[in-house]
Amino acid sequence: MADGARVVVRASVYAVYALLGGAALVALATVVSFLGPLLALDLYTPPVAAWWTVFTAVAVQGVPFLLLGTVVSAAIGAFVPDRVLRRLLPRSPALAVPLAGLAGAVLPGCECASVPVAGSLMRRGVAPAAALAFLLSAPAINPVVLVATSLAFPGRPEMVLARLLASLGTAVVMGWLWARFGREEWLRPPGRGAAPAERTAGPRAFLDGLRHDFLHAGGFLVLGAAAAATFGVAVPRAVLDVFTGSPWLALARGAAAGRAGRGAVRVQRGGRLRRRLPERLPGHGAAGLHGGGPDGGPEARRPPGGNLRPFLRRTVRLGDLAGGRGRRCARGVVAAVRRYGPAALLLLTGGAVLRITLLGDLYLRYVQAGLRPYLIVSGAALVLLGLVTAVLPHHGDGGGPTGHVGHAGHSHGPGGPRVAWLLTLPALALLLFPPPALGSYSAGREAAQRAAQGVGTFPALPAGDPVELTVAAFSSRAIYDSGRSLKGRTVRLTGFVTHGDDGAWYVTRLVVTCCAADATTGKVEVRDAGDEVLPADTWVTVTGTWRPRGALGSDAAWPPVLDAVTLRRVAQPADPYEKP
Repeated sequence: MADGARVVVRASVYAVYALLGGAALVALATVVSFLGPLLALDLYTPPVAAWWTVFTAVAVQGVPFLLLGTVVSAAIGAFVPDRVLRRLLPRSPALAVPLAGLAGAVLPGCECASVPVAGSLMRRGVAPAAALAFLLSAPAINPVVLVATSLAFPGRPEMVLARLLASLGTAVVMGWLWARFGREEWLRPPGRGAAPAERTAGPRAFLDGLRHDFLHAGGFLVLGAAAAATFGVAVPRAVLDVFTGSPWLALARGAAAGRAGRGAVRVQRGGRLRRRLPERLPGHGAAGLHGGGPDGGPEARRPPGGNLRPFLRRTVRLGDLAGGRGRRCARGVVAAVRRYGPAALLLLTGGAVLRITLLGDLYLRYVQAGLRPYLIVSGAALVLLGLVTAVLPHHGDGGGPTGHVGHAGHSHGPGGPRVAWLLTLPALALLLFPPPALGSYSAGREAAQRAAQGVGTFPALPAGDPVELTVAAFSSRAIYDSGRSLKGRTVRLTGFVTHGDDGAWYVTRLVVTCCAADATTGKVEVRDAGDEVLPADTWVTVTGTWRPRGALGSDAAWPPVLDAVTLRRVAQPADPYEKP
């Protein structure tokens, strides 16, 4: 009788679950059917589309440099003994700091590469002041930056030397200041889990370190991309002009951003406040209760929570509410996420990068063409690392099945660092709905700029008319060419349409140095093009002649003017941006 009642009750419970689940699915389908098209339209409205594009561009361009940095970081952790680092760097911070700053010259890349390496150096016992000097100098004095500086200032090697000395000097001074005034709790790198006595080495340690460091740093790369996109798209231009026009306000803004960022890192790494200083929340060891243990006896010397009975200390999970079968199902799901979560993230990220580089020219919406080989290599490496992670026996990050407070205080979930799951945002965006190239909305927010160069003689234009020129090249010749090489020549320009406040319209192109996040605007006013009003973002090819105005190099000559002879609409080119 009792067994029959239990069967009836259980069947009733399952029936209720089925009804609730079915109702939830119907409601979800209804909402998606009505709001889906609206959401799709919202994603491609100019402000939202610009945010997604800048966000994706920052994440995409950071992948090769981040992977390079994590490879170096993992190699240091797996193959470089502590004694080697102690021999290479002097014990005195006064000497170790400049030597570490000089070492930054050998690591190409940006902060995405230097941050993981600096963290690995600190984990291996390098003084924080020396690691900080390396962190600051590497993005500023590496070979890529110095070569780019020489190209930006041709024939002026003193500019390259000035950048090298100023950047290195700043990094060294900051390192010395940290050695004198810095506190250990202000700068603690995330660890990977093994105590010094238990640290392993070899290829498997290298793979584990590479996986962990890339996923951990990649999550924060996504956070940084979101912050950069929000700041660049959502903040009104007038507000930005207030800060950029005043060096004191710019310094205050930077200090506030640094303080906020340091606080965010403390929270993410599990810090707590005691006497207004951050302190680690221990994941193991003594409970550290002030005034003795909770029963009035001596301070507990056991793991935190040791005075709680096991059935109270155990985490309550959703599966516990559904009986033994629910618990087994929940444990299976958690085990699967823990086992294959990191591999899935790596495969998803690598697959998204390969999708935009191998299956078309989508990557040109976000980065310069020169980054394509590095993106292909990075995507293939991430896919390979994901496959290896899925196949090799899983060592885990320690702790229980639901995650733990990380090895140096940062939080790990079932599939590694929880922040790593943010990588799904740019990956899914690239796989499902790749954001469009930037257009008139971004051009309107970014004040049009003319190249900073002096008046001089330019090389002669090729013979034959019309001459195909970029918007940037036409602008430079119109404003700075004392030889008047544009005079009497017919030129052809291609760009998208933007409108001015006075009714004028312009053929416009965005100039990108590295990725879409650093785009600047170049434009040429078009006259005598007829009465047709072209919508913004319409791509056109205009053929015409240059109309001189203003003195060379003066503000009156900007923007240059083109008298149109012919005008035709064209499709957006595969590469929508120009190089500087």
